[in-house]
Amino acid sequence: MSDTTNTLSNAFTDAYQFAQKGAKTFINTVKGALPNDASSDRFSPDIIYPSDLLNVSGNAYYMQIKFEKYQKRSTTDNGVLLPVGGARLPIPANLRDTLSVNYDTHGMGPALGAAAEAILNAGGVNSSSLISNLSKNIQNINGVESVATALTDNAGKVGGVAAKTAAGAFAGVVNNSFLGNTISSLTGIAVNPFLSVLFKAPNFKTHSFSWRFTPSSVEESNKAKDIIQMFKYHMLPNLDQTSAILFTYPDIAIIKLYPSDSYLYTFKPCVVTSVTANFAPGSSPSFFKGTNAPTAIDFAIELLEIEYWTKNDYK
Repeated sequence: MSDTTNTLSNAFTDAYQFAQKGAKTFINTVKGALPNDASSDRFSPDIIYPSDLLNVSGNAYYMQIKFEKYQKRSTTDNGVLLPVGGARLPIPANLRDTLSVNYDTHGMGPALGAAAEAILNAGGVNSSSLISNLSKNIQNINGVESVATALTDNAGKVGGVAAKTAAGAFAGVVNNSFLGNTISSLTGIAVNPFLSVLFKAPNFKTHSFSWRFTPSSVEESNKAKDIIQMFKYHMLPNLDQTSAILFTYPDIAIIKLYPSDSYLYTFKPCVVTSVTANFAPGSSPSFFKGTNAPTAIDFAIELLEIEYWTKNDYK
């Protein structure tokens, strides 16, 4: 092998190793700047606030929010949910369960709607000949007199109510707005758009909860801080470890009311969509001497359920 060939070969090898080292350095830098999934271990698996929440006589009333991570090791494996922490908090003051579904309105249009209405009210009138007459009359409209003639011809076939409905239809389909308004004025009616309601889908439930943290010790101040940080951590995505251009999904929240929800309501799995912490909820900020921790914090979260509710859920 010639010296030139050796030189080129060594140059390509050096360039490849330099590029590979640079890529590894870049990926490690990105990963080092971001919290790894294992960093969730810094949060207690079950933060209880306040400290005496469960130290009460009788049944303790609280809301438990557990976070779970969706994990799928390969495309052939079934996904599993792994617990990654959570908190138990007093039941919030606002317990409102709202269920809604989505409908859409669709207009048949005055011409089609009037024809359908006329057919329904025609009784013994042959529907085919009726539609034929209506179509001819619509096509032959050249002015107010023609419209009046069309209405008179159809009035005997479909009755006065249907004739008025047809008049509204004619007023709506006439391209000349002045003529259309004139027809409406003469008939004394407005155009009926013949709206119908179409069911689309259930809406995903949303929930809003808020608490005021008033720590009575350094331990409770640390718990309040960890709860806020934990919710922020689990609501956010992370960069995928194999590629800096892909996100991993945020964690899922599982909510349950204790000691019983039989007279209240239950929750589908949720994602956290908003976290708000007000560290100066009073008229002026105040802090504990020594730790400088705030004496009060207003903490609020918003959640979105990720599964529909159907009739099967209420059987």
